[in-house]
Amino acid sequence: MLNSGRASVKKPSDPLSVAYVGRLIFTKGVDRLLDALAGLKEETDFVLEITGDGTERTRLEEQTKRLGLEDRVTLRGLQTNVTPFLQKADIFVYPSKTEVFGLALVEAMAHGCICVANAVGGIPEILCDGVNGFLNTDNSTEGLRKTIIKAVQTVQNEEKREKMICEAFKNAERFSVEHTALQFDSVMRELRNDD
Repeated sequence: MLNSGRASVKKPSDPLSVAYVGRLIFTKGVDRLLDALAGLKEETDFVLEITGDGTERTRLEEQTKRLGLEDRVTLRGLQTNVTPFLQKADIFVYPSKTEVFGLALVEAMAHGCICVANAVGGIPEILCDGVNGFLNTDNSTEGLRKTIIKAVQTVQNEEKREKMICEAFKNAERFSVEHTALQFDSVMRELRNDD
């Protein structure tokens, strides 16, 4: 269910706050997110909070140490309320290798995060590249790193950041429970009139 997001656009965090919310399984691509951020640690001051749990958790903890990111990455485990993590995040990265929809991405948009995702499955239905977030169209780790750089540059530019967050708010509203219920009601009325 879509939660209500921030009422206004916040100032960027220092260091930059990056978030991921979702299951820790291979297809979610969190390993690629860690590799992409390792390639940015010399040029960007960031912290990453990973919220979720799954079969890949131990491997991701080992990868974090191997990449020298243990002072920047926190694995929060499974949380019943992800709102606090999304409210403080500047950038939300959804690195799924395959995805049907991506509700966590919509939640992040509703909370005013600059969103980055791979252009897989239904994600391009949610994110319009350069308008309400950024899409990694080649779905590689290097592509993800370059796409995150675009998000960092947007966060650092107040005008671009505010414009993108406003577009994200609008798009997230399209997926709200209220809007979806109205669309469903409209379809049901049309079906009843066709009989």
